[in-house]
Amino acid sequence: MAVEEQESDAPRSEGYDLIVIGAGSAGLSVAAAAGQLGVSVALIEADRMGGECLNVGCVPSKALLRSAHVAQTIREAAKFGIRTTGLSVDGAEVFGYVRSRIAALAPHDSATRFRSLGCDVIYGRARFVDAHTVLVERGGETVRVNGRRFVLATGSAPKIPSIPGLAEAGFRTNNDIFELTSIPRRLAVIGGGPIGVEMAQAFQNLGSDVTLIQSGPRILPRDDADLAARLQAILVRQGIRLLTNAQVESIRRTSGEAKLQIKHDTGAEDVDADEILVAVGRNANTGMNLEVAGVAFNEGGVVVNAKLQTTVKHIYACGDVVGPHRFTHMAGYQAGVVVANAIFHFPKKVNDRALPWCTFTDPELAHVGLTEQEAQNRGIKCSIVTVDLASVDRAVCDGAEGLVKIVVGKRDRVLGAQILAPRAGEMIHEFAMLISSGMKLPALRDTIHCYPTYSDAVRKAAAEVYRPRLFSNRTRTLVRWIRRILG
Repeated sequence: MAVEEQESDAPRSEGYDLIVIGAGSAGLSVAAAAGQLGVSVALIEADRMGGECLNVGCVPSKALLRSAHVAQTIREAAKFGIRTTGLSVDGAEVFGYVRSRIAALAPHDSATRFRSLGCDVIYGRARFVDAHTVLVERGGETVRVNGRRFVLATGSAPKIPSIPGLAEAGFRTNNDIFELTSIPRRLAVIGGGPIGVEMAQAFQNLGSDVTLIQSGPRILPRDDADLAARLQAILVRQGIRLLTNAQVESIRRTSGEAKLQIKHDTGAEDVDADEILVAVGRNANTGMNLEVAGVAFNEGGVVVNAKLQTTVKHIYACGDVVGPHRFTHMAGYQAGVVVANAIFHFPKKVNDRALPWCTFTDPELAHVGLTEQEAQNRGIKCSIVTVDLASVDRAVCDGAEGLVKIVVGKRDRVLGAQILAPRAGEMIHEFAMLISSGMKLPALRDTIHCYPTYSDAVRKAAAEVYRPRLFSNRTRTLVRWIRRILG
């Protein structure tokens, strides 16, 4: 951290209109808007500006995935008619690239920028002493900060499972995995959610022997089962060893080597690893003496209503500390809801019906709305339409594989969509717009799409809904009558 970033502003003696605790995606979005609107803002951060997303989350993980994708492309170059003389991965250079991407984006989230927007930036860990006052502790110094309204945006931290020997053996989370300077020869990843799956593929493609250990029957349990299964098969084909319905019973490390004792469906075995990555979920950061302020919280995070007010009406919360959707884009959206309610006093409620998300593997797996199983569980009558990328010309040219799947309800409204494709994260937004706006499928079907693109699969899926009707016997009969009458 730069020296400038470590300097705290002296708090205003008369207090602030708004105190934002946490300078991650949610907190920065609220502070930026409030500061530019002329509201007096104190932005309190315990660690680094930019929070998890910039420093240990979205940015470094996507940079690492980019390096891994390049390595895998070189490895597979022969199928495109390109001959290479070999592949050498320099771990120090790879992680140097990762850190350079953080540095490139850091100025946008810096204390300097937020001071220029009218915010006072105060470094330190905040804890409430009453509903309008926090003490901020940094080193041996404690400062008192008063405010009319508060926004809690303290984020979340990796959940650490209770595995005998884990702490003694040593492990990494997303908080420090990007501090590596070399690619581990063997990596054990505990957890088959988005972080675990992304990092498993990244390190496998960069040269590690990866074992992915998932406690459930499949990876990515929140995503569509069919598409997750196809992605799972791709990961296994790329060399990842996947253990499902698996529990780590204990871990021990001897002579620099960790040995994980694992029990799974087919028995028990030991897995050797040089590094262990724990990615089993996240816990909300609620350690701010919230009970003193009267703010309710539970295992899921701070309790809020639809307007993101806590149980104390002048204290709001947004981002990972609220959950349950711990995504940077959700944090940004929630920040907008807070600004509307806390600053403009314009009643706005959270609506996550059209919340998209994406696991940035290769291919990516993106989701919005209901899955087929969720619709069935709710007793919703729906139809399922799929388009395989084998029928999409751009994917054929690229040698890519994947699937588009949409869940269609009454009156041709999209209830959900899932996409497995190289650009799924970009493709999913057309479906998100349909769900959010309430538009029907013809709006998408009749939109002209560039050819050849992956998004042509989206158009094909929308058109596929109408194919049985268009070429039905009833339509054929209608065409015969038209020809008889009009010639």
